[in-house]
Amino acid sequence: MRTDRNISDHVQNLLGRIHDLARRWTARFKTREIVDLLEELERSGEYPAVPFILDLCFRAHRAIAAAAARAVTRLLEGIPPLEFVYLDEAVREMASYSSSPLGTKSLKAGDLGQIDLEERHLPGLLGLTSSHPDGHVREETLRALALRRGGAELPFLLLRLNDWVREIRAVARQAVRDRLRPDYARHFVVNLSLVDRLLECGRDRHEHVVREVHTLLASPEASGALRIGCTSEDRAVRRACYLLAVEHRLVDFCRDGLDEADVLVRLRCAGVLLRELPATELPALVDRLAVDRFMPIRREVLRTVLERCPESADERLRLALGDENIAIREFAAYYLRKRTEIDIADLYRHQLAEASGRRLAATILGIGEHGQREDARLVAGFYDTGSPRIKRAVLRALLRLDRDGQADFFTRALLSDLPGVSREARDILRRRRSLAKPATLGRALAESSLAHVRKNVFLVLAEVDKYDGLYYALLAARDADEASEFLARWVSRYNRSYVRPTEDQLERLETALSESRLPARLVSQLRFYLTSA
Repeated sequence: MRTDRNISDHVQNLLGRIHDLARRWTARFKTREIVDLLEELERSGEYPAVPFILDLCFRAHRAIAAAAARAVTRLLEGIPPLEFVYLDEAVREMASYSSSPLGTKSLKAGDLGQIDLEERHLPGLLGLTSSHPDGHVREETLRALALRRGGAELPFLLLRLNDWVREIRAVARQAVRDRLRPDYARHFVVNLSLVDRLLECGRDRHEHVVREVHTLLASPEASGALRIGCTSEDRAVRRACYLLAVEHRLVDFCRDGLDEADVLVRLRCAGVLLRELPATELPALVDRLAVDRFMPIRREVLRTVLERCPESADERLRLALGDENIAIREFAAYYLRKRTEIDIADLYRHQLAEASGRRLAATILGIGEHGQREDARLVAGFYDTGSPRIKRAVLRALLRLDRDGQADFFTRALLSDLPGVSREARDILRRRRSLAKPATLGRALAESSLAHVRKNVFLVLAEVDKYDGLYYALLAARDADEASEFLARWVSRYNRSYVRPTEDQLERLETALSESRLPARLVSQLRFYLTSA
């Protein structure tokens, strides 16, 4: 039996055996075997298997029905609320197959009154049955669900709010509104992602219901429930709760949100605090958020300082010029030029003597963004003694300041024993192919035995002159495997350009192919491409 949602092979096998035994079941035979399999399925924790055993809760021997109900209840415990959407669709799909002995298509509305199971199993069973294709079954199930107040019924009520039958939607809406009480708020918190999902559903307008739930959770009486949601292990629940706190400007919750790993939560909470906190508390908040690792938060800090603390904005903007993100540096430079007559490049030059670490790298990049060609010598002086981060910053700055005059510098960096530096030079030379000289790269391959250097040089050769690159790669390849990798890339790109080789290039390539240790088939293929060019 094939199932979806990554059901393991083991559980698929269990379902297949249950399917087979249920088909051949009699009151005297197979009961114990089916119960044992259902208990094993219960221990698996794989909730996508639930739709395949639902029918056993209604049709089978009492012991089997009880075991199936226990399995369903256990498998539904703790699943992410949005996964109930999947189960809703899966149960309805299963019920569409009349040939499936585990489907629920044959279930009738009157059968629900014959359920003889423990009360603790009924919310899950009734909730899943509320996904039945038969509207009469859904309505009766929904009315039975509405009588229960334990919280397990809420996900299914929220799903039925978007039912395609208007009368069923009305029953679900009333049931949800009856639960809008502070003592029930914790259940809305757990299922807040299902509540917010209603805004994306199109069978009815759910804005009023969503607003009523949000108003309840934002009330002082429900603050304890919301606080629990903000500390939930479920990331979706935490995010939904914090975003609700942001929507209602709940400052205390937003303070806690600054410690969240979720960058969206931190950004939204920071926005509320930067706007809502009194001026006396703003400096400490700005100092904290100005070093947040998420760039949009640092940018929001600068915007707030410009709006609420213009007298200290210039100092904050100067500090932001040393940010490692180019978007922040450009933001700061734009507003400094707008507010003052300062020379940004000159400011960066003065900061070089004092900066270190990440700030020195950002300062070098800033000179590259705002300096002149004459600054290339100043920047290049930091390459030999700098860390890998500094070396990469120097390469990026030189690319902006004096691209054509630094071709040899980039080639030298390509041979660096530091993989990150070599990779940076490789990317520069691949983007600016005019800077890469095939002969120089060929010599570099002959001199270097470092694996990362050879790989990067081959990648650059693949981007430069079509035939010269091929020639030097053939000469420098140490073995057939190394050459084959390059040649496979060359062959795959052969028709990207229609440049024809010169007579001199053809002669040199023929010599290189004759002396190579490549497979005969590949040599023959290359000769065909060269002669047909």
